This record gives sequence, structure tokens and C-alpha cells, in this order.
Amino acid sequence: MTNEVGGFFVIQGFLLSRHCFQSAFHFLIPLRILQMRRAIYPGSFDPVTNGHLDVIGRALKLFDEVIVAVARNDEKQALFSLEERLNLLRETAGKIDNVRIAEFKGLLVEFARTKGAGAVIRGLRAISDFEFEFQMALMNRKLEAGVETIFLMPKEEYTYLSSRIVKEIARLGGDVSNFVPACVAKALSRKFDKVRKGLRDESSFETNSTRRPAPRGRRRLPDQRIGKGRCSLCRAAQLQDRRRHFWQRALGKWFTAPIGRIALRFVPREIRPRD
Repeated sequence: MTNEVGGFFVIQGFLLSRHCFQSAFHFLIPLRILQMRRAIYPGSFDPVTNGHLDVIGRALKLFDEVIVAVARNDEKQALFSLEERLNLLRETAGKIDNVRIAEFKGLLVEFARTKGAGAVIRGLRAISDFEFEFQMALMNRKLEAGVETIFLMPKEEYTYLSSRIVKEIARLGGDVSNFVPACVAKALSRKFDKVRKGLRDESSFETNSTRRPAPRGRRRLPDQRIGKGRCSLCRAAQLQDRRRHFWQRALGKWFTAPIGRIALRFVPREIRPRD
């Protein structure tokens, strides 16, 4: 039997505070359920790196739940599609307890309000990151005063690491297994193998003098230009012997021929005295 006396609960002879614990079966059950501390970790994650995972682990020490939010930005050219980035995050960060993967579009503070998050997590690698992040934090505070921004620094070994550098190393054929999870390294390898294969297919075609493509390994198409000795139009001395329509057949080439005391310069449909 439970009775309330002056803000206290009397349970079978025990005097308990209203804000303490109660149970008819002598189990400890909180009278007031505390609100879960939730934070948003936004980014493009193109792709996710070990530095991102390190920041997520540090954020879990401060919050009960971390939502990794992938930004949908149609103006930014990404290597991986939005669905590919979400799948990579589910295979890596999604396996960590109390971590959720989501996508968002629009204002970050609006997304945080809908998810009931009171903080935004941002990672800082160097001083160069601070100026931009500081400006964004102040703007988010202006838009929504109830959402705070918390900066976390990863391990020293990840301070130089970024998604852009990882993509550049993978594009040039370097080993990125020390910078990203295994599934991300395989995805990068598959992605750039397709790019290299496409470049090889394009380079297998070459053009000859007539700008017509010829497959590699076959004989070049015959040169359609007028070569030496193949046509009398190539030589000035032989041009003089072909008197009929020679200025039209010369195809715009300059030719001089002495007439009397002056030398004329012949062009298709035009005759001018030479200076």
C-alpha cells in the first residue's frame, strides 16, 4: 500500500522522496524519466573515413544517441550517390550502438528540431576548419537558439585525413585501407576501376588526318590528302600545264605565274597583281 505524506511516499514502512524511487515489488523504478540526450552529426560523407568514425565514438561519450545525417545536396558533385553513401554508413557507423543513419535536405536546425536533438557535432582537423565552422555555428544559433554546436577533434593520426584526399589517393591507384573501413576501400576500388576502364576504351580510338576514328590494332585509314607526286595540282610547275579551271582545282592554294613584266597571284575566283 502506498500513501503520499507531505511530498513523500510511504511504501510498506519505507519513506521515499517523490523524486526518488518507488515500487510495490521493491524494484527500483525512476519516478521521473530523464529526456534522452541526442545529437546530430551532419556531413556529406563522400565517403566515410576513419576520422568520421572517431568523431562519432567521441560524441557517444557525451550523448545517449547520435544521428549521422547525410546531406542531400544536388548542386554538389559527389563521387558516390546518396543511396551508396547511406549504405556505406550503415555497414560501418550503423553497427555501433546508439547510432542512427538518416538523410536530410534543407536547414540543419530544422532537421535537428524534428529529431528532438539539442546539439550539432562538428569535427575540427586544423585551424583552417575553424573559421568556416565558427561562422556556421553562429548562423545556426541565430536561426535556432536551442541547438548548440559542439566541436570535437579526432585523433592526431586523423588530423590530415579528409574524404577529398582519400578520393584523390584512390583515383591515382594508391592504397587507402589505412584511412577508411574495408568496405569503403572496396567501393572506391570498384568505382575508380570503372572510370579507368572507360578512359582506356576512349583512348583505344585514334584519329587520322581526315578526323575519322580508327580502332587500335588495325591499319590506319588511307591518307586522303594530296601527297607529293600523286597529283599534279601539288606542284606549281605542273599547275601551269593544267590550264583548264586550275584556280578552282587548286583548292585555295597560292600560285604565282609571271605574265609579261608583272607576276600574278591566283586564288579561286580572284586574280590580283602581286606586290
